[in-house]
Amino acid sequence: HSGVPIVMTSLTTTAGVLSFLFADLRAIAEIGIFAAAGVVLALLYTVVLLPPLLALTRISVKRERPGRKGSMDRFLEAIAVISTSNRKKIMLTGGLVFLVIFPAVFLLKFSHNIVAYFPDGSPYKQNLGFIDTRLKGSITLEIVLDTHRENGLHAPEILNRIELFGRQAEALHQDGIAVGKVFSITDILKEIHQALNENDSAYYSIPQERRVVAQEFLLFENSGSDDLERIVDNQFSQTRITIKTPWVDAVVCKKFIDKVQQRLSDQFQDSVSVHATGLMALLARAISAAIYSMAKSYLVAFVAITILMIVLIGNWKLGLVSMIPNFLPILTTMGIMGLLHIPLDINSLMIGSIAIGIVVDDTVHFIYNFQKYYKRTSNPYEAVRETLLGTGRALLITSLVLCTGFFILMFASLNHLVNFGFFTGITILIALAADFF
Repeated sequence: HSGVPIVMTSLTTTAGVLSFLFADLRAIAEIGIFAAAGVVLALLYTVVLLPPLLALTRISVKRERPGRKGSMDRFLEAIAVISTSNRKKIMLTGGLVFLVIFPAVFLLKFSHNIVAYFPDGSPYKQNLGFIDTRLKGSITLEIVLDTHRENGLHAPEILNRIELFGRQAEALHQDGIAVGKVFSITDILKEIHQALNENDSAYYSIPQERRVVAQEFLLFENSGSDDLERIVDNQFSQTRITIKTPWVDAVVCKKFIDKVQQRLSDQFQDSVSVHATGLMALLARAISAAIYSMAKSYLVAFVAITILMIVLIGNWKLGLVSMIPNFLPILTTMGIMGLLHIPLDINSLMIGSIAIGIVVDDTVHFIYNFQKYYKRTSNPYEAVRETLLGTGRALLITSLVLCTGFFILMFASLNHLVNFGFFTGITILIALAADFF
């Protein structure tokens, strides 16, 4: 009765999580590997370990009075009557609701801002705002410049271009990112030059003779200070420029980094290689790769699961039809998120991966049992009724338990957990309604 759909749902869920193997980040790919292993182990424990445990357990049978129906049976029979007697109205209403909500999917934007996870009154968020305002930034972008020659940073023309870039960068604005401070080797050199000229502010500048630059750096190193070690290599061929900015959305960092690198490339005309690193570059690359990889994985998962459903059900028309109540709940939830301006970040994208596993499992059980009852009765109405009274009871209970578990996350203090719990629970309820109606 349940063996075939248990195997089928395990295969579809495994296919869904294995789609993460196409991700660019190793951590996400490993989620696919271990989640798939977990599903396979759960299948083995269910079909190998559970039967002997049940056989060894004394189970008391509750005897029901003949002809008496419980409230759940009456509820499920009512759904069977409504869904089969009003099929055109249900299809029309569902289609209209979907057409209204679906365009909002295109309002969704990729985003990942950890600060937004905290409520406005959080001390962490307030302290970060204080640092951004008073100390001109809490996140850094490190630009590594390589002259590819020993003592290349003794050349005044190179230092002048670094100094010019620093002034230009402080006026740079891109997608809400405003540079707070730029620090480079030229700042240290100007302080050295001023100190060696009786601290006269008129000498706070870059010496224009290579010999003077080399001597001043040598004197500074011999004084015992290690400031240069943090910003230049011992061959004076590589240095770094530190750019401080306020904390921003990791998704918009990439455009800012590209603009900074382009400015530097224009300054040096390929005489110096430019490489971006640091916390901002790490966030930009990792988060963007994670978000777009997961989005790509969902497309792979949908295609793979659709093919599996057609193969396992053995009827391509029924297989395609069965995917409608699988696609609609996720797309509907995405539309609701678009209307509420909830961004697509790593956490909200996880809603889809969890929802598709639950939704497909319910549909497989429903379709499999419907086929069995339809072959027996040749009556679609009776087959739907029998399916709801049997499988429908399990779908209803498991869906209510699952959505309750996710709704508990709405009591969390972090915004992303609240959104995750609410929208996952809503998706499960929409999926249950899609299967029932």
